[in-house]
Amino acid sequence: MKRRICPECGQIVSEYTFFCTECGSKTVEDDGTVRTKTDQFEKNKEESRNIQENQTLNNQERFDGSGKGTEEEIRGGDSGAFSGSSATGSFDGNQLYGSGGGQDQGTNGKKWIAVLAGVIVCLCIVIVVLLLPRKSKKDSGLEEQSEMASVGAKEDTEEIQETDLTEEEDGNDTEDYDETEDYNDAEDYDETEDDNDTEDYDETEEEIDDTENYEDTEENDETEIHEYELFVDDVSWSEAYQACLDRGGYLVRINTEEEYDEILDQIYGEEKENIKFWIGGARGKDRKYHWVYGEDKEFGEDILNKDSQYMDYWLEGEPSFVDEATDTKENRMNMFYMKNLDEWVWNDVPDDILEAASFYAGTIGYICEYE
Repeated sequence: MKRRICPECGQIVSEYTFFCTECGSKTVEDDGTVRTKTDQFEKNKEESRNIQENQTLNNQERFDGSGKGTEEEIRGGDSGAFSGSSATGSFDGNQLYGSGGGQDQGTNGKKWIAVLAGVIVCLCIVIVVLLLPRKSKKDSGLEEQSEMASVGAKEDTEEIQETDLTEEEDGNDTEDYDETEDYNDAEDYDETEDDNDTEDYDETEEEIDDTENYEDTEENDETEIHEYELFVDDVSWSEAYQACLDRGGYLVRINTEEEYDEILDQIYGEEKENIKFWIGGARGKDRKYHWVYGEDKEFGEDILNKDSQYMDYWLEGEPSFVDEATDTKENRMNMFYMKNLDEWVWNDVPDDILEAASFYAGTIGYICEYE
């Protein structure tokens, strides 16, 4: 069976082992003539020992009869033994290591292993240096996100506290409104009471006639997108309604999704997201909200809190018809941005919201529509 041998240390390895398992040097095929570095080293060492012995004998012959030589001869003999200037033959110290660095070559494998280990350590250091800033940046980003989340939560809490008075109660509380409840309750609705009963409205406002419905004509296309104007003013619903009529328009009536999107785009464009806008919806004494038309304040046919096309616009649990916290009847409509829901919602509120909640001052507005 063939085998291989390391020329550096003489290690015998198998036929398919091309690098020495001891020193890492490249192996060669052993044909019986390979002379290893170890063999050469032993040979050189033996030759060096012979030369030194011959030199010592020569020096002894040069001593005088008393057995003492001159200092120069001793020094010269010593130097000759190691410098190769002896008459019996020259010897160069390089022979000891195979003519220039044999010993170093014998450790080439170990040097390569050391170099490889050094490269691995350097790579590890580079990776650590690259990852540390990224980790720090990531940690910084997490801290910033956490801080922003805290600020956002605080703002959401403030927004919830400043929304409609009914938001302090559970929007899903069925005690506020149950469609199956008796509408003959004298506090909310009595069919026998006078239409001018002021319990449903502020005494200073004109009562809305809910005995007849306004009939649309071809000249009043409610599905078209018209012109809209936004106002910020601490007024009641009735004052906003009249102000739009005085300007030649009317308090906005939203009839299509496209129209709603157009109005919201204008609100965002004018950066008035914090305003609670009056819209042209109100109810009579039958718990049904309608769009209101004209100087006579006639109700339209659409039932805003029943018809499916409008139901998704309402804040959950609304309309509630009354604010239990202040025992104030709610019969007008506004819209506002609910920050924690990230959407605009409809709500029913009193005609004069500031009378019930003065802290809304500065955030009341209305939208006029012009055909």
